[in-house]
Amino acid sequence: MKLAIFALGLSLSSGLVACTTTPPHSEASSAAQPASTDQEDLVDAYVQEWMEAHDFNGIVLVQKNADKHVIVDGVADHESGRPLTEDTVFQSGSIDKFFASIAVFALAEEGRLDIDAPISTYLPDYRRDTGDRLTLKHLMANRSGLPDTLGPIMGRLPMQLAQTPEASLADLGIDMSLAEAIEAYASGDLKFEPGESFDYVHTNWILVHRILEAVTGQPYAEILETHVFAPAGMTASGVFSLNLEADEAGTQDIAVGYDADDSYYSGDFPIPAMIGGATYTNASDLMKLFDALYGGRILNADFLQRFSTITTDDENYAYGGRVGTYEDDPLQLYSMQSGSNGATNVVAIHEIGGEYTFIAMSNFAQSQDDMFALSRSVETLG
Repeated sequence: MKLAIFALGLSLSSGLVACTTTPPHSEASSAAQPASTDQEDLVDAYVQEWMEAHDFNGIVLVQKNADKHVIVDGVADHESGRPLTEDTVFQSGSIDKFFASIAVFALAEEGRLDIDAPISTYLPDYRRDTGDRLTLKHLMANRSGLPDTLGPIMGRLPMQLAQTPEASLADLGIDMSLAEAIEAYASGDLKFEPGESFDYVHTNWILVHRILEAVTGQPYAEILETHVFAPAGMTASGVFSLNLEADEAGTQDIAVGYDADDSYYSGDFPIPAMIGGATYTNASDLMKLFDALYGGRILNADFLQRFSTITTDDENYAYGGRVGTYEDDPLQLYSMQSGSNGATNVVAIHEIGGEYTFIAMSNFAQSQDDMFALSRSVETLG
């Protein structure tokens, strides 16, 4: 397995930092009925035929009308041929931002922080001219105005490691602590006044992680376990650093990214561990999180309502993730989360106040747009 240095769940494409796929807001694509309509379970039949038609290597979980469907097809590791299982864990990618924001709101509900307070309240050593104007709300909504100084560094890492696979963190220029990363990448002059505009930059989340650790005195892994994973009953999720080897993630059943069309780095892109750790999860745990979050077991009604409030209409962005509707059902809100890192892509959709949940996870460079379209087709099927 290639050296992989992970953290924070950043999304890269062709070696460049990029925003995860925006959920579609058009009419549901027409869902052709499967040829094997005589099968007892129409959902399983449709998803299985879709997987075959799209050469989908991954896992699809659907909870619809209280029935749970899990369809698994492919391998977790291209090199060894190790098969995927229902329990296989995947990198969370930018869904880590969703986890981090839930933890922030949980701490806010406890009265331990205020998302509207200047971040200098929690980071007194941060430059005051911007720290007094920035809030956690700006950071989690990607409306801070911070420049994307981390992006170019991230973009160079895959090629650097492809050329020098034995390179150390120091060789790559990323051997630094979280506090040092803030100084290096998250302390630049603001591009615009906080709150004025939306700009999906990962430097926001260096500061979010640091504030979480400053307020709690705990490492990021313990924060998520206490405020997100344990309350939701997520037993297969966690935080790892340095690499995604089994001894790091604490499990042998890990999906390893593979992209046959990527000539210089055929798997998941390397991400610096200096930011405090990245997350992994599986489909069942993501479903548990939706059930717990929107069932009121993590946040109370007031904080949950604010957490789910859209802060940028044309991006359908709330805090750490997206909330939106479909044109054919404009009154129903959905939590629409997505994350990626190189070949690994995850889509997780939940009908807020309803019973429909859809999760698709692939480690073979599958299209997130196709996954979103599949979700809507399956929901309206039958």
